[in-house]
Amino acid sequence: MGQKYSGTNINTITGFEIAAKKPIDPRMQVDTKADLEKIQYQWVGMTVFVEDEGEDYQLKTSGWVKKSTQGPKGDKGETGAVGPKGADGKSAYEVWVAQPGNAGKSEQEYLASLKGAKGDKGETGAAGAKGEKGDRGETGAVGPQGAEGAQGPAGQKGEKGDPFSIAKVYKSVAEMNSGYAADGVPQGGFVVINTGNVEDEDNAKLFYKGTAKYEYLTDLSGAQGMTGPKGETGATGKQGPVGPQGETGAKGDKGEKGEPGDNVRVGTEYDKAKQTKLFFKIVN
Repeated sequence: MGQKYSGTNINTITGFEIAAKKPIDPRMQVDTKADLEKIQYQWVGMTVFVEDEGEDYQLKTSGWVKKSTQGPKGDKGETGAVGPKGADGKSAYEVWVAQPGNAGKSEQEYLASLKGAKGDKGETGAAGAKGEKGDRGETGAVGPQGAEGAQGPAGQKGEKGDPFSIAKVYKSVAEMNSGYAADGVPQGGFVVINTGNVEDEDNAKLFYKGTAKYEYLTDLSGAQGMTGPKGETGATGKQGPVGPQGETGAKGDKGEKGEPGDNVRVGTEYDKAKQTKLFFKIVN
């Protein structure tokens, strides 16, 4: 409540500025309604509490009027009827394309314009709970060749294997394939191709007998090496046998008369042979 003023001191109000200003406390209190008229300084809108009535009075242009006290809040009213449908509004794209600088742009450009700048990287979240074991995935592609590992310990000595042997020699791959069923070579046995021509690409190829056909293993012919240095001349061989007598040659020119020759020895042994002279008759 404001300050209370009696009929005897109503004209001497303290705590107010009397000049053309309103009092500091706009709400005063008097004993009776008749005391309202005794207030010396009044203005429209001021409110005064009348104690014997327990009501507030407000000064209007028509005079002092009791202020109506607000009654209790009423019940909520019924919902009104649905109003008529309003006109269709423009889409967000239509509003955007009507803005300066956007005329003629597509909806894709509009959607791209909605994307803001990339934000800062967020903090790492707390580790989630361990999930259930998933289904087995498909086998992945073969990875690259890994680095060579350290040499392992020596293994135990194995049993003695069968010696390597060639079960059959074929002259061609075609002959080998045609003879597969009845050539008597056991399964796993080895055969080799010998075409008789070192330039033939099939020559010296090694195959083994599989469950349904001969399977290629490797080429046994090595690459031709470099020509070696010339060797030393070999020792003279033994004299060969006398060859057959040739045909009689043409008669030669008559030679000059020779000097008498030495005696010759006739016999089976040189030291015991008889020394004699031989004479030859020249037939013209």
